[in-house]
Parts: sequence; C-alpha cells; structure tokens
Amino acid sequence: MRKLILSLCLLLAAGFFLQAKTNKEFVIAIHAGHGGADNGAKAIDGALEKNLTLAYAQELEKLATAQNFKVILCRDTDQDFDLTARAAFVKQHQADLFISIHFNASLNDAGKRGFECYVGTQTNLVENRILGKFIGAELYNIAGMKFNGVNIQTQPMLTLNTIPSPVALLELGYLTNEKDYQFIKTAEGRNEICQKLLNAIQLYKKQIETNK
Repeated sequence: MRKLILSLCLLLAAGFFLQAKTNKEFVIAIHAGHGGADNGAKAIDGALEKNLTLAYAQELEKLATAQNFKVILCRDTDQDFDLTARAAFVKQHQADLFISIHFNASLNDAGKRGFECYVGTQTNLVENRILGKFIGAELYNIAGMKFNGVNIQTQPMLTLNTIPSPVALLELGYLTNEKDYQFIKTAEGRNEICQKLLNAIQLYKKQIETNK
C-alpha cells in the first residue's frame, strides 16, 4: 500500500513539473540600444538614437504585454547597460529571446536607407535563423520602407555572441535619411514597426513550439 501511495505521489509530482514546464511564460528581453553617456547616432534634426530606441522598446513592450507575453527591458531610463550586465540580466530572467533595437546613420551618404536585421551563428543557430526569417518577412511588408535583408553574422559580433538566448539585432532605418526618418520619428511609424516585430515574435514562438 505504501509503495502504491508513493508511486502515485511521484506521478503527481512529475505531472505538476511537466505542466509547469509547459506553462512557462514566454519571456522577451528587449534592449534599447545605447543610453547614458552613449548617445548613439544623431538624426537630421538632432534627435538622439538612445532616446528613439527607448521609445521603440517601450512601444514593443506595451504591445507584447497586451498579448500576454512577459517582457523585460534592459533599460527603461536613460542609462548605460553594458554587454556583461545585459547577458547576466537575460540569463537571470531566462529570456526566450532577445531583441536589441538600434537605428543606423551614414555621415557620408544621406541616400542610404532601410531596415537591417542581424543574427549570429555562434550560438542558437537554428533559432536565430528562424527568428531572422520572420522578422525579415514582416519588415519587408512595411509600405514605403526598404528592407536590406537579414545578415547572418559568421564573424563574432559582441551583442550576438554574449547573449545566451536566441537574439536579433535590429537597425530600424537611417536617422540620416529624410524618408526613413520622417517615418521613424512618428508615433504611427513606431507603432507599425513594433507591431510587425510583435507579429514576427508570435510566428517565431509558434514555430519553436511546433518543433519541440
């Protein structure tokens, strides 16, 4: 009888454990590029990249939270958050993926424009490729904007190689290009871009769960 009770207890415990694993929240870590003393690039009207990345990170957080994702921001104020701290933060929160938001600039060519997505090959190769594929497909479909492609980095790139989770580094347009910036700086542009990123994250989550 004791053996039967013990066996039932073990089965129940295993069931609870499996359910907990199945029901684990999907955690998105978002890094707003630059911050603190690091201003990043400067837009044609003098706006700083660090402020724009934070606004985009907060917009993506709002949209994702509304869809029941757990979102953690590496920074939610004007502060620096170095690579070592970033990696530890993501590991501590067991993030399922990491999105690093940036904007591009070209001091020598104001005609350069478009979105870019970077993923690494050093870790999480399969997941990174899937994430990049979905992000690329969504950004490509933003009317009037240009998508320069998904760049798979075979050479070490610090942000891509120090984060333990699947990661995508995004350059969401050129602050030095008139057409890009006129779209980037608006609330409507920010909302549309972040909604496309959320769409990609949802597709990525579905694909990863299907593959398990």
